[in-house]
Amino acid sequence: MALVSTTSTSVITSNTQIVGEISTTLTKTNTQIMSKEEIEAAKAFELREKKRAYKQKCKKCMRCGKLGSEVENTKFKLTIAHIVPRRTEGLDILFGVSSGYIDEIFIEDERNYLVLCGTYGVAGSCHDGYDRLRFSLFYYLPENRYEWINSDGTRNFENTNISPAHQYPEVIGVKYARLLNSRTARMLYTPGVHTIMTPVQRAIFFDQLQDWTEHEQITFFNPIPNINTNINNNINDNINNNINNNINDI
Repeated sequence: MALVSTTSTSVITSNTQIVGEISTTLTKTNTQIMSKEEIEAAKAFELREKKRAYKQKCKKCMRCGKLGSEVENTKFKLTIAHIVPRRTEGLDILFGVSSGYIDEIFIEDERNYLVLCGTYGVAGSCHDGYDRLRFSLFYYLPENRYEWINSDGTRNFENTNISPAHQYPEVIGVKYARLLNSRTARMLYTPGVHTIMTPVQRAIFFDQLQDWTEHEQITFFNPIPNINTNINNNINDNINNNINNNINDI
């Protein structure tokens, strides 16, 4: 059962149109053009609103289940984590149309968003653990859902506070399966990480991760990129974008 791709969320106001990564044309009036600073401020505002709306839609941490209303005024407040935090030279080459996929990657798109508690540097938070590759979310095609897996290869969360272990597209929206599964493969192949998987089990799972992303491809020649590529090595919480620098945790 293939996951149907959706288009990027569009948010339109009287002065601003956001499509995918925010393409903006702004005017004060029909005759007066806004300054560069005003345009940047308006973009930042619209991006904050977009993230806030998505957090309100999800209502809780996608990994531990903490409700946003319960942690709003704590260090574990809900924040937006990016599956891939920034656009790099290799992003479109590895994951875009030129590699046989059905669309390009948009950084500021709900398909690249996860709602997690806390942020990078807040010990014990899901956002911090995610950025440190202690666990990952992957797309499981047979059940058309997303599943969490720990860096040691375990997927049994019965003896932890993890709830729920699964997420569904109809609840959190469609995600870039190719980014999730590539990131998960990279986590499991990180040098020095202990795993309960045998080399054979890990190789089989790696092949499955690749197969489960084929619904996002126009052609089927493109494998999950090598786990040592620059794009995967750059997965962290630092976004080198002037607009996002101060609003990543909004």
